[in-house]
Amino acid sequence: RAAILSAEGLRQSMILEAEGDRQSKILRAEGDRQSKILVSQGEAQGLRIIALGSRSLDKRSITVLSLEALKKMAEGESTKIVLPFEISSLIKQSAKFLGATEDHMEETDSLVELSEELLGDMPGKDEAISSAQEILKDIEKIETSDVKMISKEKLDPKE
Repeated sequence: RAAILSAEGLRQSMILEAEGDRQSKILRAEGDRQSKILVSQGEAQGLRIIALGSRSLDKRSITVLSLEALKKMAEGESTKIVLPFEISSLIKQSAKFLGATEDHMEETDSLVELSEELLGDMPGKDEAISSAQEILKDIEKIETSDVKMISKEKLDPKE
């Protein structure tokens, strides 16, 4: 009778242990499943938020963001920069953003020709140097008179 009870106890113990292992595996699998679902839901929500935020992005804002990215790349100390896009399309888009069109660009070429008529002849090298020297002399005179006036005010504050 003791052997039967011992065997029955061992049998019950093994059944309970197997049932515990089974329950443990089920709970782990359910936990993994729930974890994967929650991670996927989080990623989906993140993508929805990005999609909602990108609705307002038009070509202008993308151009501005691209120019800012170029600025950050140029601030680095590297000697080589790899651009992930064609730079000429960014320049064209920037020109459109600023209001230039293909027709408008042709109009500006004619304005360059007109500007010489409006401004007159450009001075030569010698003329530019002599006028620059005259300007420097005038600046020195003004600075000297300002220094005299300031020193006079400090010496005689009543006036």
